[in-house]
Amino acid sequence: MKITAIAPAKINLTLTVGKRLQSGYHDINTIMQTVSLTDIITLENTGQNGISVTVTGQFSEGVPTDDSNICVKAARLFLQDGLHIHIEKNIPHGAGLGGGSSDAAAVIVGLASIKGKIDTGQLELAAMNLGADVPFFIRGGLRLCTGIGMDLSDTDYDWGVNSPRIVIAMGSERMSTSAAYEILDKAGAADFDSVITNPEITEIKRLMRDAGAYKVSLSGSGAAVYGIFPGSEIKSIQKLKNNIRKDGYFCEICEPVAYGGKVTWAQI
Repeated sequence: MKITAIAPAKINLTLTVGKRLQSGYHDINTIMQTVSLTDIITLENTGQNGISVTVTGQFSEGVPTDDSNICVKAARLFLQDGLHIHIEKNIPHGAGLGGGSSDAAAVIVGLASIKGKIDTGQLELAAMNLGADVPFFIRGGLRLCTGIGMDLSDTDYDWGVNSPRIVIAMGSERMSTSAAYEILDKAGAADFDSVITNPEITEIKRLMRDAGAYKVSLSGSGAAVYGIFPGSEIKSIQKLKNNIRKDGYFCEICEPVAYGGKVTWAQI
């Protein structure tokens, strides 16, 4: 068996954070959207004991390859050994883009595809064992996520522009989700944009606004920043990308996609 799946990043188009719950999670209300920036996950039978992981790609550094990797935890929902997982890591971590959660969802969808028909609802229930964002990435697209992020419903969103393009950029500094929530709680704030900042974030936001972005915001708890532009402005968007990259920052141009973890090739 060999399966290739894609794991899209997400942005938070809206995000309001409520009180900390006894579980340690926070009550949130957010609209999330998957985008065309993706990791690539390959699953392959090894016929050997255990589950192994390798990682390549621009953001491979720092990704664990032992049992602490969330993809291993996802695989163990279906099997105990005999699997190799390869991750091509194109989504930066510590970014608020959900890369790890999306990778886990892609593993779940990939292994479930072996059985043929996929029950999305059942996979979302399984994904709840792994983290608050993982169920969202089973289905992907545009969703309203409430509670701790696991209560999903369809929703509408006014992009404010035609054929939206999303410029995602990030400097060298990372931000762990737990650290960001600690800062938010200490400040008594309900949104990350008001409390999560550094010179790189400030500069990236300035560049995006100067380029005419309709909206500029952190994604989730950061440290990635996104700007929304009309698709008709592709030349100016490309110029912005080049300018941001000149400063040594990560930058990609994306578009909304209607899927989460998705199998793109399989030999079963």
